Amino acid sequence: MDVLTVTPYYPPEGGGLERYAHEINHRLAGRGHDVHVATFTREDPGEGKRDGVTVDRRQPAVRIGNAPVSPSFPRELHATVQRRDPDVVVAHTPVPFPAESACLAAWRARVPFVVTYHAGRLHGSSRLLDVLAGLHRRTVEALVLEKSARLIAASPFVREQALADHRDRVTVVPPGVDAERFAPDGGPEGGRILFVGPLSSTYEWKGLDTLWEAFQRVRKRRPEARLTIVGEGDRVAEFQARSSRVDGALEVLGRVSDRALVDAYQRSRVVVLPSTSEAESFGMVLAEANACGRPVVGSKIGGIPDFVDHRDNGLLARPGDPEHLADRLIEVLDDDELAARLGRRGRQRVLADHDWGRLASRTESVLAEALRAGPP
Repeated sequence: MDVLTVTPYYPPEGGGLERYAHEINHRLAGRGHDVHVATFTREDPGEGKRDGVTVDRRQPAVRIGNAPVSPSFPRELHATVQRRDPDVVVAHTPVPFPAESACLAAWRARVPFVVTYHAGRLHGSSRLLDVLAGLHRRTVEALVLEKSARLIAASPFVREQALADHRDRVTVVPPGVDAERFAPDGGPEGGRILFVGPLSSTYEWKGLDTLWEAFQRVRKRRPEARLTIVGEGDRVAEFQARSSRVDGALEVLGRVSDRALVDAYQRSRVVVLPSTSEAESFGMVLAEANACGRPVVGSKIGGIPDFVDHRDNGLLARPGDPEHLADRLIEVLDDDELAARLGRRGRQRVLADHDWGRLASRTESVLAEALRAGPP
């Protein structure tokens, strides 16, 4: 198959959506499919190869919230479809604009169109953007989903919430983990708590402020506790400044290499994802941490409970409740046997259910179904 994929950004830029897209794409390329990606970049535009995948990066004219927007992109994407004549067009969303452009280009060229949906519900980072997100969901996004030959949901939660009206065309393909790269190696460093995610005001729903309040409570009971934050965004300097106020108990690493990320997981005692919004469809960092044999604590919201089975591979906390989150973190910090068991079961769960090779095969089958179903 010749596959054209459209994403908001693409690794090394972006987050879980972008990593998911690449992990599937380069495995499809390894199976002999011709995979081309059209995407945006905050850095240098241009075309190049990444793990056998052709990646064409463009700079957006403007960013609205997290959405890259360029008035010329629909026309350029249509020209790409005309030139390449792909068998199928795949869009990763719910970030507005790229997926809508992909749908339009596929519709104009009569090419089957597939949507991979990564979140429960899109929310804006301000009241105005939240209103616009709701309007977009009820109008343009609804049309895009209707025009899709097949839909892929990143978790059962996404299928039952965002894609509930299209269940007959939905296949759940959760994120996977490279369990050879993300693997146990040595023991954790004392009471180290790890957060991995964007340090951006547009991602407040990741719960970093809730975690900060919880960490103050943890330190009162466990003064040796340390918090490591991995990620980039407009709040990095703010959290770096806080480090001096807690006697170095806070470490802000910013953006790190793939190897350094694995090291951070392996050094941690527990990995936490304190999200406060149903926009959290899965929680990729939790799966990566479990693959490294580390216990996790996540919010009981969105798609996180689809992965975290309470007291099996991690613990669940009430979203937005720093006191309850602190209790869960201390529970793991205080109990060596519990921490070891949660991490061990997490590793087993990843090996059983989140192998990228098997997930790429499932995606391949969905694309073949879309080909048989025909264009929108």
